[in-house]
Amino acid sequence: MLSTLYISSYALISELTLDLSSGFSVITGETGAGKSILLGALSLLRGGRADAKVIQAGAKKCVVEATLGDVAADVVALHDKEDIDIDTAQPEVIIRREVAVSGKSRAFINDTPVLLTTLRDVSDRLVDIHSQHQNLLLSRTDFLRSMLDRLAFGHDSRLLDAFAAAYQRCQEARSRLQAHIAKVEQARAQYDYNLYQLQQIDALQLHPDEQCTLEAERDALTHGEDIRTALATAAAALEGSAEATGQGESVANRLRMAEAAASDASCFMPEAASWSERLNSVRIEVDDLWHDISRAADSVEVDPRRLEAVEERLDAIYTLLHKHKCDDLAALLAYAESLRQQCDAVALGEEHTAALQREAEAAAEQMQQTGQQLTAARQAAAQQAEGLLVKELQKFGMPHVQLQFQFVRRAAPDASGFDTLHLMFAANKGGVVQDVADVASGGEIARVMLVLKALVATHTQLPTIIFDEIDTGVSGTMAERMGHIMQQMAATTQVLCITHLPQIAAQGAHHYLVEKVETATATASEIRPLDDEERLHEIANMLSGAEITAAALNNAQELLGLTKRNSCK
Repeated sequence: MLSTLYISSYALISELTLDLSSGFSVITGETGAGKSILLGALSLLRGGRADAKVIQAGAKKCVVEATLGDVAADVVALHDKEDIDIDTAQPEVIIRREVAVSGKSRAFINDTPVLLTTLRDVSDRLVDIHSQHQNLLLSRTDFLRSMLDRLAFGHDSRLLDAFAAAYQRCQEARSRLQAHIAKVEQARAQYDYNLYQLQQIDALQLHPDEQCTLEAERDALTHGEDIRTALATAAAALEGSAEATGQGESVANRLRMAEAAASDASCFMPEAASWSERLNSVRIEVDDLWHDISRAADSVEVDPRRLEAVEERLDAIYTLLHKHKCDDLAALLAYAESLRQQCDAVALGEEHTAALQREAEAAAEQMQQTGQQLTAARQAAAQQAEGLLVKELQKFGMPHVQLQFQFVRRAAPDASGFDTLHLMFAANKGGVVQDVADVASGGEIARVMLVLKALVATHTQLPTIIFDEIDTGVSGTMAERMGHIMQQMAATTQVLCITHLPQIAAQGAHHYLVEKVETATATASEIRPLDDEERLHEIANMLSGAEITAAALNNAQELLGLTKRNSCK
């Protein structure tokens, strides 16, 4: 239940700490006194929109904090899931929302920063705020569905989650099937052309490095005579032929002579030994070079027919590269692989399509089965709720009321299920039930909504419910009956009701007054609990207005169930 509410720098509230009691509490006050401000602050704790305009002038931020005790096991489990600390021995949740002048909002649960979605998830399980404007929700299928789900499942969302998961799997399976069918159709439309292009590429039996190898061979064949002449000249120079050097002695022989001379000198000059060794190494290397160059010169071929074949092969490669806008053979081969896959998709498409079709059908069957269980559970809850709602509405001066939940199967489901829900209603004997939003008066809708909320709150053991002037359009006996309903709810749920009717206000176990206080510099809203004397005067004020008459006091005493008049003459 909501045990403490703290508000600072919010609208007309500078600072407020309000301790609340269990059971049925009423909140009254003049129009404009600040009751809507109180609800606005509470809406922040339920994840409502944050607006920096509500921050009092001069303040850096506004803070709204609520302490809620005796929380249920599912809330404790949710805290564990979100890694929020909570004392399981005495479970207590402190929800805080801060709004800075910049408009930035922060949310905390037990001093742990949380996302707004987490704040909403937790607060929805702890506090429900119902205003007269929510009466319009009776015409919305999502609201009716949520009410039935609370009656059918309470806080156990396993079947709801199972259907949502089955629906998601079905959607994904169908998407995969449709994407594959579209791919196959596209591939089939281009199959002949793709196959022709692939056959052109495959016919060449290309290798990734072939282009570079052929280009190097072409260059060698094109300049074969020049290469052979140059290598022969180099070999002759090393060999020392007269044609190449003008002399007849090889480089190797001259190095051998230099090596021997250096070796002779080493007898008298030690460092000359290293020169002799170095000259020996150079002579050996020159011999090797001569042999290599000579062999290379002998191996150079000038083959016009091979050159023609290489150039034809390269022309074929260049033609395909240009045709398919590829920079090299690697890109061309990758393109060929994509063509092969597209052609294979046609060949294997039917088999894969059949597999995906079976997968989609299995997912749809699972969704159907889970959806039927979900609908059956909702219909059972609806049937039970109809009887209970009619019984309570008959006490509200509607002895011939008819009320039923109508399930309409949708052509296509969504993640919530297969059915669209309507609440059908008839107030008079022999009347034909129609959508409640079309035929019920404002007072009738208010009564229907109250008994529905009462049923849900009692069934799900909702910790706290706040009613904001849902008594609009109701008076007299009906107002008194609404108060009785809230009293009954308060046996299992903390009920707070903002009301302008004395018949309801008198039935609360606790009474709080919202009023404006004028100071020398500003106007502020305050809320405080009333003692018995103050409460009597407040009820009398609600009955007669600013001037409290003796008749109003007597009436107030009767409403409060007092046997004699208090000392307030």
